[in-house]
Parts: sequence; structure tokens; C-alpha cells
Amino acid sequence: MHLSEQQKTALHNGEAVRTRDKDLECVVMRADVYDRVKQLLYDDSSWTDEELRRMLAKSAEANGWNEPEMDAYDNYDDEMAKQCR
Repeated sequence: MHLSEQQKTALHNGEAVRTRDKDLECVVMRADVYDRVKQLLYDDSSWTDEELRRMLAKSAEANGWNEPEMDAYDNYDDEMAKQCR
């Protein structure tokens, strides 16, 4: 990949440079700038219990588990125990 002097100057000043290498469009930036941007966009730390509970609740709601018709599942074990007596 070849960069013009203007592109090299932009990189030196901390700017990202959009360029093309054959059919591949790329954005080139200094490693220190990339590291800062990556921290803003991607968090690879472990999820907290609160975050996991929130995601589970959101997933359950999105899949209809909060609908009144689903109450039968909440009482399933009790109902099965009654039938086995």
C-alpha cells in the first residue's frame, strides 16, 4: 500500500486516512489512535451479574415470555405435582 505525502502527514497528525488497495477500501490510522477508538467501541471485560440479568430479562421480553399466556409455564411444576398425587 502506498501513501501520498499528504496522507502520511495526516497520519502523523493523528488523522485517519481512507485509501484503496486494489478492490479493498481501507482506513489507515496510527496505532495509538486505533487503541483509543477500540476502547470506545469494544469492551471485552467480563459482564457483571446485573448486566447478565438485564440481558436475560430483555431477551425474555422480546421472545414473549412476559405474555399472560405464558403463566402456565410459571406454574408447570406445581401442576405436574398435583397430577401425580
